[in-house]
Amino acid sequence: MDLGTNFVAVRTAIREALLRSGRQGDVQICAATKYVGPEEIVALGRLGIRHIGENRVQDAEEKFADLPDGLQMTKHLIGTLQAGKINRALKIFDCIQSVDSLGLAEAMDARVPEEKRPFPIFFQINIAADLHKAGTAPEGAQDFYRQLQGLQNLDVRGIMTIAPLVREPEELRGLFSRMRAIRDALGLLDLSMGMSNDYVIAVEEGATMVRIGSALFQ
Repeated sequence: MDLGTNFVAVRTAIREALLRSGRQGDVQICAATKYVGPEEIVALGRLGIRHIGENRVQDAEEKFADLPDGLQMTKHLIGTLQAGKINRALKIFDCIQSVDSLGLAEAMDARVPEEKRPFPIFFQINIAADLHKAGTAPEGAQDFYRQLQGLQNLDVRGIMTIAPLVREPEELRGLFSRMRAIRDALGLLDLSMGMSNDYVIAVEEGATMVRIGSALFQ
């Protein structure tokens, strides 16, 4: 694994996608660290990556405990949050991207430590109506956002989605475009979509954050 070379390749692909789409600004890389340990996370920080994402609370607890003090990286939960692990997640993460129901959001709102209020979240949209994925339906996004705005201790930063696996990433363009339209209609800034196999299309269609694993660590 040549992490530096892979990082440059991903950054280059993102810049080229921005140019092709005529977009201004930047796209943040959230490194999906599910299959790597603290040493690799520290190396990511040295490269300039400022966001890391973990799928499971228990895995994050183990890895984050071994990270050096002062490491300037925002820690995101990008996998499903189980109700019984809310307190632990709020303690160790800086942002939870996978808020997929009002019940979960209300439970989080009631437990956010005072020093972390308001706590940053993204809410998850099941853009492909996939029975095996969580998230609110696209047509319910406006109502869900309105309900979330009524919670005092959460700060809705954006929306996220997990796209279905497809043979050709181009097949996802319409779904990613719809996500951007939803984000724009809600007036939010951040849109987390796209992973190692489809992040270029996601950037072309409006992603402000991509969650990259194997493209960095292969």
